[in-house]
Amino acid sequence: MSKKKHNLRQSSYDPSMETVMPMENPVSSKNNLQVLFLALGIGIVLILILANRLLDLKNNTSNGSVKAVSTIQGVGGITWSVPTIDGGTYDFAEHKGKPTVLFLSSSWCKECRGEVAKLARVYNTYKNKGLEIVALDIYPQEGPEPWRQFKDDGAGGETVNYVWAMDTNNQIARLLNVQYLDTKIFINSQGKEVARTLGIRPYEEIEAHVKETLQ
Repeated sequence: MSKKKHNLRQSSYDPSMETVMPMENPVSSKNNLQVLFLALGIGIVLILILANRLLDLKNNTSNGSVKAVSTIQGVGGITWSVPTIDGGTYDFAEHKGKPTVLFLSSSWCKECRGEVAKLARVYNTYKNKGLEIVALDIYPQEGPEPWRQFKDDGAGGETVNYVWAMDTNNQIARLLNVQYLDTKIFINSQGKEVARTLGIRPYEEIEAHVKETLQ
C-alpha cells in the first residue's frame, strides 16, 4: 500500500498578535495607596468632629431646649442698635429691663418660617404684659427684602407686629454664642437668659418659656 504524504503547514509566529499587558508602575501604585490612606484619614477626622459636635449638642439639648448661657446678661449686655426692615432702628439699650424673646435665623432657612406664626400668636397674647420679640436675620447680606419676605411667607394668617431687624455684623449672634439657625432666647426683665431653644418647637413649649420669662 502506498502511503499518502500529508503536508502539515506550520503556522508562523507573529509577535504582534499577542496581547501585551502593561506592567504596573510600582511608584504609581504607591502614590495611589498614599492618596487612599490620606482620604481615609481625613474622612475619619471629619467623622470624629461631627460625632463630637452631635454629642455636645445632645448633652446640652433636651427636647429642643439647651442650657441657658449664664455668662451673658441678656439684652443688658447688648448696647447697640440694629437696623429694622422698615428703615428704622431698634436700640437694645432703650429696651433694657423688658422681657424679650430673641428669634435668630436667616431668610434662606425655609423650614424656619413656621416659627413666625407661633411667635406672632404668643406675642399677640402676651404683649400687654410687656413681652417683646425681636426677630434677627444673622446673615442679612442681601439687605432687608429677603427677611421681609421670610416674615410674610411665615405669617400663616397671623398678624406679625413684633420687631424685625438685621444683625448686620453678627455681633449679637457672637455675643450670645448663637451657633444654630432658628435659635430662640428667652430673657427676663432682669436681663437673665432663662431658656434657649433650637429648631422648630411646638407652640405650647414656646408659650411655657414665655410665661417663665414674664415671671
